[in-house]
Amino acid sequence: MPDKEYKITKKHLLIYQKECERWIKALSLGDFKAYYFTEALDGAYGACYADLEGMVCSLILNKTWPEPVTTEKIKDTARHEVLELLMQPLWHAVLCRELNGSWAGSQRHAVIRRLETFLDRK
Repeated sequence: MPDKEYKITKKHLLIYQKECERWIKALSLGDFKAYYFTEALDGAYGACYADLEGMVCSLILNKTWPEPVTTEKIKDTARHEVLELLMQPLWHAVLCRELNGSWAGSQRHAVIRRLETFLDRK
C-alpha cells in the first residue's frame, strides 16, 4: 500500500466522464448506455464492465490513486477504459467457447468498422 493516497473528487469524475464520452463518440460506441462512478479498485486507475446483451457499461474511476491526480492521467485512463469497451465483444468471444465462428467474425468486423469510422475523421 502506498504511503499516501490521493482522492478522486467530483471534478475529477466529471473530467473522466467527459473524456469517456468523447472517445465513445469517436469510436462509434454510442449504442452502449454508459454509467460513470468511483469505486475502490485494486491496482488499477479505472475499470470497464460491460453487459453486451443489454448494451450497458460501467466506466469506473478508482476512488484513490497512489500518485497525484492530474487531468492528463484522468484522460489517459478514460481513453484506456473506452478501448476496453471497444474490445469487450471480442474478449467475450474468446472466453465463451460455445460461440460460433460466424458471431466472433462479426464482432471482429464490428471493431474494424468502428476504427475505420474513427480513422476516416482524421
